[in-house]
Amino acid sequence: MSDLHIEQAHDRDREEVREIVRGLTGQLRDNYSIQSNWTDDDTVSFSRSGVSGTLKIDNERVVVDMKLGLMARAFKGRIKSELSRQMANHLG
Repeated sequence: MSDLHIEQAHDRDREEVREIVRGLTGQLRDNYSIQSNWTDDDTVSFSRSGVSGTLKIDNERVVVDMKLGLMARAFKGRIKSELSRQMANHLG
């Protein structure tokens, strides 16, 4: 079970969404040291100390499920807000 679940609808083709996600994962790496790995064409796993999860792409939405460590839980609202904002800006 995830601590954080976010869904963002989109109306783009999957390859365009993959490119957007590649850019977002690069920003997460550069800004927050979050490492990511594509496990298949439509799934990215990501982690850093205190945070891990997956991002999945389908034809209509992008879904993020994230587990937060004890320290990261204190920032759950802020993490959800920022991630939701970024996803809406890039995919909405």
